[in-house]
Amino acid sequence: MRAAFAAIGAAILAAPIFGQAWIGPRGETTVSLTFQRTEFTGHVLPNGDRVHIGGSHSRSLALGIERSVTDHLALSMSIPFVGSKNGVDPQPVLGRTGIDDGQYHSTFQDFRFGARYNLLAEPVVVTPMIAVRIPSHDYPAIGEAAVGPRLRELQAGFDVGRAFAPSFYIDAQYAYAFVEKFHGLSLNRSNVDVDVGYYVLPDLNLRGIVSWQETYGGLTAKEIFGPDGPPDRNPDLSDALWFGHDRLLEDGYLRAGAGVTYLATESLALYVSAVDLVSGRNSHYGYLYAIGVARSFGGR
Repeated sequence: MRAAFAAIGAAILAAPIFGQAWIGPRGETTVSLTFQRTEFTGHVLPNGDRVHIGGSHSRSLALGIERSVTDHLALSMSIPFVGSKNGVDPQPVLGRTGIDDGQYHSTFQDFRFGARYNLLAEPVVVTPMIAVRIPSHDYPAIGEAAVGPRLRELQAGFDVGRAFAPSFYIDAQYAYAFVEKFHGLSLNRSNVDVDVGYYVLPDLNLRGIVSWQETYGGLTAKEIFGPDGPPDRNPDLSDALWFGHDRLLEDGYLRAGAGVTYLATESLALYVSAVDLVSGRNSHYGYLYAIGVARSFGGR
């Protein structure tokens, strides 16, 4: 239980569906509230080069709830309220009009509903999972200031965890996302998230976080901007794909960071995490951090 509770912060920060290999006892409900800040200062080209153009900043407050229906089955839901704006240039990026005006635009983003079922508890914990992501409403999705892609997803995967004595654990999650196509463009992806935790004190957990993503489809920077790169536009790209290219990237990255979780009581956890880009292509570079609290109720 302690390893599972400690993993909440990393899961909300990085994972496509929040959860971990361990499941709380039947009847337990965990409520989490997480503030996350994202600072993207530019784009990463297909060859890994970084260009300081098209940056964005966002801040979000996410409410998550998970209920252990049985000792093996847990159901969850979450919804973030997100405010986002484009980077240091207050003008519409690359001549586009819309919400890229240098001001924050805030709204609810996407509902996430998930289910996890623990299959194996020894010698390792194995927990398959499934989740859906549904836009909460028809929010703007064009521009660097968009709060989300506004595309439906079905996510499926599994989580594997192992606790070593009472002080050290490893939790790894793989998820494959079936993403709604946009004008025939596939955006399916794989995500791997790893959380390694060590209790330096009985109630103080230090964590290392690694997050990897590979998108199978989408647009490369060359397909968007042409062979000369930004700020030019590829003349062969349709208007629909050009205006929506922010959410259509063939986004691949490796990010890493660290976190701290403090167990104030057996049912109350406070956590902070920070992640930065290690490498990527057709992605954004910058960092993000999260601060949150999780409280569990009930359970045997």
